[in-house]
Amino acid sequence: MPMRTLLIACTAALWLTGCATYSQPPLAGHPSLPVRSLLTPEEMAPAPEEQSPHPTAFSRDVLARLLTAEFAAQHEDYATLLRYYREVAEETHDSEVIVRAVRIAQFVKDEEALTSLALLWAQNEPGSIEARQLAAFQLIKAQKYEDAVAQMEAIMDLGGASRFDRLALHARNLEPEDQKRLEELYRQLHERHPDAHEVTLGYAMLLELTNQPERALALTRELVRSEKAASHEQLQTLHARLLDAVEGTEASLAYLADMTRRYPDNLMLGSQYARTLIKAERLDDAMAEYERLLSLNPDASHLKLSHALVALQAEKFDVAREELQSLVQTNAHKNEALFFLGRLADMEKNTDEAIRYYLSVRQGGRFFNALGRAGYLLVENGREDEAIAAFNSARNQYPDQASQLWDIQINIWLRLNRLEKALEFAEQAIEDNPDDIQLRYARAMLNDRLGNYEALEADLRYILEVEPDNAVALNALGYSYANRNIRLLEAYDLITRALELDPDNAPAMDSMGWVKYRLGETDEALKWIERAWAKMKDPEIAAHLGELLWLKGDTERARQIWQEGLSLEADHPVIMETLHRLGAELPQ
Repeated sequence: MPMRTLLIACTAALWLTGCATYSQPPLAGHPSLPVRSLLTPEEMAPAPEEQSPHPTAFSRDVLARLLTAEFAAQHEDYATLLRYYREVAEETHDSEVIVRAVRIAQFVKDEEALTSLALLWAQNEPGSIEARQLAAFQLIKAQKYEDAVAQMEAIMDLGGASRFDRLALHARNLEPEDQKRLEELYRQLHERHPDAHEVTLGYAMLLELTNQPERALALTRELVRSEKAASHEQLQTLHARLLDAVEGTEASLAYLADMTRRYPDNLMLGSQYARTLIKAERLDDAMAEYERLLSLNPDASHLKLSHALVALQAEKFDVAREELQSLVQTNAHKNEALFFLGRLADMEKNTDEAIRYYLSVRQGGRFFNALGRAGYLLVENGREDEAIAAFNSARNQYPDQASQLWDIQINIWLRLNRLEKALEFAEQAIEDNPDDIQLRYARAMLNDRLGNYEALEADLRYILEVEPDNAVALNALGYSYANRNIRLLEAYDLITRALELDPDNAPAMDSMGWVKYRLGETDEALKWIERAWAKMKDPEIAAHLGELLWLKGDTERARQIWQEGLSLEADHPVIMETLHRLGAELPQ
């Protein structure tokens, strides 16, 4: 057997065990051959008529390492397999060995090795679109955007699909500073390639991400006028969103109505049209659009779910129920369907049915909401033991989420003003999870409500020892002092630090106003609390703002603010205490 043929045969074990997981099939001309467990000396020797074109790449040492690698593969020692193939690839720059090493790195999911080998492949075969596409993808994942763009630009020069729009889509998961870096790269690319539609589209996507809708819309206008680009569904939906942001929902709807007439079978476009109709509160029209899409795609379960949710929002409960039950029966989006069946029963005041549906949600993004609502309804209706059992069962099922489940459980009893029981749960939760900051904070707030101020301070001080820059804990401790009218200068310092860390935090603004009020700076206090109320409508902020307005003599506006606060939460304890203390009455 010739030496290079031997290498192909030796890799068969890898292909046989792992090819289903590869992102790409074996290259043409490299068939998978059965592995021979024993090779004769004659078979190991190269045939005279078929010597390697890279004789230095297949020295005795290199061949020995590759054979050792394949022996490791047969024993599922993939780390050794990859190590030897990577070594030989980097030493010899042999194309076959590089590609095999790439496939092994893909199989074992070694991102560092795969990035290095992909770059080696692209360097070794600069005309290979496949090599450059893989290198670009790996560089994107490694957040080496300049290098990734260089590879993609090379692909474009080779006449391949560089998919600059996909890189822009990837940017949705990046930090804002990385998005800005990419935006600048795309600006430069767009200047160099103004007629490359995918570059223009990617640039428009990034401008949308970086809150520049007007500039993005100018680019998509150019593209939608282009016959070649106009049918691109990613472009169409982006253009519709930008129209909505810049010119308003009606402009977006007019465009989408025209596009859905031109491309009636386009599912993405039709779905965008339906969602925009919902935003415009044209629920009947949105239902009709989903029904049209379902007539074209009767098995599209996500359309059934969307149709059901619009029907639920439009209070067409029979339509919603039928669609949701159909999803449960076909096991499609089952947990979401069960959750919304629970919501439907909840809206119809059918509490037992709502609880049953909520508790049937076993996993997925709605699980915690479903369990929380079921627990609330159970406790509210005197079935506390069932609620506790449901949470215990959930913690057994999801031990890694135990802290989050405790937090939900504590807040249910807190919302129902069962403070002592909530504190009991908090104590138990912290005993099980002593280092959990969120649980410590929850216990601190409970002790605040119960007047256990030493315990409150102990938990907040613990948090600040672990996380000195925890703005929430700094604000909470400072507010506690201000509210009790003690240690006011320390309270001021704590709240100041909280605002330095989080300048736009409305509760901290309210706390700053409250401590300034306690320090006698009423006018300054009013400015801070007005800012807090403008930032966030919260009953406790309403209580403070109303009190300052009342003391300033603006009793009419004070009553208006208190009423707004009570509309957010009826009988809110801080507002009610404020009214009683000031002797203020609200109109009936």
